[in-house]
Amino acid sequence: MLRLALAATAALTVLLAPAHAADIKQIDCVEKTVDKPTVKLLDDDVNKNFTDLDNQAYSQGTIAGFRAAAATCRAKYGWSDNASEAAVLYALYALSNANVRGKAKAAKLDYAKLAARFDKLSESERANAMEDATLNKLANGALDANEMDASNAKVAGAVFGFLAVRAKAMVDFAAN
Repeated sequence: MLRLALAATAALTVLLAPAHAADIKQIDCVEKTVDKPTVKLLDDDVNKNFTDLDNQAYSQGTIAGFRAAAATCRAKYGWSDNASEAAVLYALYALSNANVRGKAKAAKLDYAKLAARFDKLSESERANAMEDATLNKLANGALDANEMDASNAKVAGAVFGFLAVRAKAMVDFAAN
């Protein structure tokens, strides 16, 4: 009887589990799947967001395009909702990276130095990099090291937030 119960539990667990665990090697599926018109919309959104750093948002077209790409990847790999969302965040980061680097340069920021500062955070801090305490630590360190000043602090904050999106995507995807 106990063996039957264990066998039934094992079978149920297999049926309830996703078809495939999220493999970190697949995190770039959304990035590779999203169509060119959506990438153009994303680029427009990033330009708009850096023009008005206090009111950042993505257009409905961008959101719909990334959701469609995520649905394709989810069907292909059997991802969970959380893995799909993480892959979208990763794709937003990957496909916006060149544009964000350009915005940092235009604001007289050294993107590589800001990224190196971010990478020096502990694993726990990187995993929770969207929290105010971590973002404040990054900003204060960059200010103390003269990597930013009052004229470009908002852009530096946006860059740190951007890097935090990537870190969150990696942690969330690996957890699914």
